[in-house]
Amino acid sequence: GGVWEAIMDEMSGDKITVQGQTMSVTRKVVRVHGCRLCLSAMAAARRAHTSTVLRGGMLKTQVHDFIDSHELRAQLVTLLGRRELGFAGELGLPQNWGPLRGEEETTVEYRDEWTIPVFLLDLQDTQLVLLDRFHQAVSFPDMVIALESRAGEATVDFGCGDQTAPPDMVIAL
Repeated sequence: GGVWEAIMDEMSGDKITVQGQTMSVTRKVVRVHGCRLCLSAMAAARRAHTSTVLRGGMLKTQVHDFIDSHELRAQLVTLLGRRELGFAGELGLPQNWGPLRGEEETTVEYRDEWTIPVFLLDLQDTQLVLLDRFHQAVSFPDMVIALESRAGEATVDFGCGDQTAPPDMVIAL
């Protein structure tokens, strides 16, 4: 089994392609801590949010680290656009890969070939770190960014509409 096999199973056959389309998937593993450009992009996108949570019957201030997905995408696009760095090749992307721009987002279905990088960043962190405070994955027209951490449980301050979820809500991840 494993995550990779499950992903490949979901993408096989005609589950997500339409008639006449073919899809190929290439897996490239890059260790974030061995990639100085990856670390630079992550550091530029890291943010913190402070909230008050109920823990052990007492209100406590808690700092939640998170990654700004739009900033991380912007950093990755900038680094991938600098061909002299060789970042695209290091990540297993075609050297001519570039982000979609304006009108391309509406005409992408007319391309003969299209590469969509999926960045699954294993943070090796025991703290819960999410994208934009609430998501494990965020998709853009030209890439997908997902985070994985080693967090087990987390106390969160989610809300729905104008209603705040109970402050002692614990989510098992």
